[in-house]
Amino acid sequence: MAHRTTSLKTWIGRFSAPMRLGTPFVALAAIFVLAPIGPSVPTALALDTQTEAVILSYEDARDPAPALLEFLSAPDADTRGRAALALGRIGRAADVAPLAALLQDPDTDVRRNAAFALGEIEDSTASFPLQELLLSGFETDAEVRELAVYGIGKLGRGAEACLAALHDGDESVQARALLSAWRIPGATPVEEILQFSRHKKDEVRWCAVYCLMRMMGAPPSGRTPVPSNEAITDAQRDEIAERLLVLTDASDPRVVLQAIRGLRTRPEPEVTERMKSLLGHDDWRVRVEAIRTLGAQLPDTTRRDVSIATLEPLLHDPNPNVTATLLEALADIGGPEGTEQLYSQLENPAPRLRELALRSLAARERTADGNSDASGNRDTDGNSDASGNSDASGNSDTSGGKGDRARFLRALHKLATDPVWFVRAATVDCADLVPEDLRGPLLLELAGQEGRVAKLAVGPYLAWRDAQADGWPRRAEFEPELTKFLDADDPMVVLMSLGAIDEAFTRADEAATAGANSDAESGASTSTGGGSESDAGSSSGADSGSDAARANDEATPEEAAALAEFAELLESIRARSIEDPLATDVRQAIVGTAASRADIPGFEEILVRSANDPNYLVRRDAVAALEAAGKTAPREAGPVETRFDLAQLTEILEWSKDDHRVVFETAAGSFEARLFTRDAPLTCWNFTQLANDGFYDNGAWHRVVPDFVLQDGCPRGDGWGGPPHQIRCEVNRHRYERGAMGMALSGKDTGGSQFFFTHSEQPHLDGGYTVFGEIVRNRQVADLVAQGDAIQSIRVVED
Repeated sequence: MAHRTTSLKTWIGRFSAPMRLGTPFVALAAIFVLAPIGPSVPTALALDTQTEAVILSYEDARDPAPALLEFLSAPDADTRGRAALALGRIGRAADVAPLAALLQDPDTDVRRNAAFALGEIEDSTASFPLQELLLSGFETDAEVRELAVYGIGKLGRGAEACLAALHDGDESVQARALLSAWRIPGATPVEEILQFSRHKKDEVRWCAVYCLMRMMGAPPSGRTPVPSNEAITDAQRDEIAERLLVLTDASDPRVVLQAIRGLRTRPEPEVTERMKSLLGHDDWRVRVEAIRTLGAQLPDTTRRDVSIATLEPLLHDPNPNVTATLLEALADIGGPEGTEQLYSQLENPAPRLRELALRSLAARERTADGNSDASGNRDTDGNSDASGNSDASGNSDTSGGKGDRARFLRALHKLATDPVWFVRAATVDCADLVPEDLRGPLLLELAGQEGRVAKLAVGPYLAWRDAQADGWPRRAEFEPELTKFLDADDPMVVLMSLGAIDEAFTRADEAATAGANSDAESGASTSTGGGSESDAGSSSGADSGSDAARANDEATPEEAAALAEFAELLESIRARSIEDPLATDVRQAIVGTAASRADIPGFEEILVRSANDPNYLVRRDAVAALEAAGKTAPREAGPVETRFDLAQLTEILEWSKDDHRVVFETAAGSFEARLFTRDAPLTCWNFTQLANDGFYDNGAWHRVVPDFVLQDGCPRGDGWGGPPHQIRCEVNRHRYERGAMGMALSGKDTGGSQFFFTHSEQPHLDGGYTVFGEIVRNRQVADLVAQGDAIQSIRVVED
């Protein structure tokens, strides 16, 4: 969740050594000293709604005003605790000291909120008081200790403190330490973690298996990366694998799911056989994870030998997400019969299955070409590779051998006119397999379709155009299509077009740098001992000047002209999008691109103007970019222009005291969720207002990742849209257990309308995304929702 300025490429792509307490903590220790803490002291006063509204107003504006800090010393504990939570959500490193002082508050819940808040401050200094709390042994409340070890895990430091928590006398603290240990270098003693996997309590045991899975290097579901951690030995890896294999027979599905994930890249035949036996498991999530492990690439780049006969029954699985997972896996397993099965699925009436079948067939074609990279950057002339049945390493292609490019291209062109937009969109990602002379026209045709398809096609098309030209990209080489793309009504088409130009500059810069380095090396190697410095390898004055400019990171005249043109283009798009509330992403991406060129005339001016943008998120990015470049921003990013005054916030807080439930009517049936209105009042209020306005009706579940999440709330239906406003995160102490309801983000404080439910426990999401509800009825219906299914309505039930 750490905020950073992003380039257009990164934006478009978008859920150290062990240290001991030392000098940085001394300054904090001078402010507070941990002492033995006794039971909670009752308070005479309670937090009234008006006071809470004031605190909430500062929190929502991301405004750590002095008045907010004064609430930390209020006579009643509820006020102190609420103010601590607000500071954690704002997330300033400057507030570490006052929050640390609250770790010795006489009230238990104040200490809990302070510990949680410190874990939300994305600065290493926040870990020091939490480490000291765990090492001191003075804290008597297990939940405070639990939140402290959660915090150091999120901050990624504090091995000694984490080990102390693993040895804590309370099992809940041990469980949370196991969920944090894999994030912290030096905090994962293999033998101890293995012993915890034998614990008598299910809660501790599944957390230990989760830790082992992450130690094996398996990424979690979703997009969270595996942090860099110390390597475990091959012998330890074998020992863990042996234990995980046993645990696939556990009665707790949480244990089974993590064990399967941890075995994903193990090559042993017994792992393959065990996964095959799990294909008939009662829990659909176990079947999903077993399929993924069967389809995973092994360390020697081979795949498991799995026949289509073993897999075929799952094509008719009662849960559509199992079938979808199987079609993805058939990209790599199932032999030649798998290819035939995929071609048959291109006629499936379910559009999601047609899409997945096409993508898997494309993957098989790339493997047949000797390139299994799915990025789309490949050298291919559209013909079958003469070598046919080997991958790049020379291993046998278990996915089905030599591809049939002509057959695939016929299928691709047919699906390019499919009635469902996301099937057509999938053909964009397969265009790298089309012969180059036909690729451009196909992409241009797709770029002329509706925005959800066009936004994906404009980038590859402009890249194809750029490949036809030499030198620095100039606008003229992309015309007339670029003007059409930049004038599109859909801001995402504009964003992707700008991203393509940015990428063209990156490619040209890399080529020029490589050329300059090559010329410099050539000149150095061919110069004679008696030659003068000016004789060393230059063939002409112009070339010499160009190479010298490149060597000194100075723009050549050609580059300077192209960059000036690009800066002018970015500024014109930025200025015209100011009035469009749905174009915030475009302006943020422009800031990201300008940030990487902040020292070049024209781009710094974009950042300065963006620092005064009407949207807080754009200002935040621009101010951070200017500061990172060593320049002075014209203003601070905050506060946020909120939508609520104190009277409205008071009304929302009164509303949040009642129980509120939501009924989801879907193609698979209905299910019900309870909202956590007291813990995330503005998030819940925003959601219910959108629901009451019919915002979600007749939409689609645009993202379903089996055994991870089902996600909805995008008015575009492709995950790239939202309402004309953003809401701030209200992270809280609720966890992402099975059926949890969370707010989707593209960065901190970027929520709007998109939300998700979790299929299973996802502890890596805790504290990063607002949990604002949970499924309380018919969870099995939510399990049956497939990507692309209709969401007929969302109805708020007031109790």
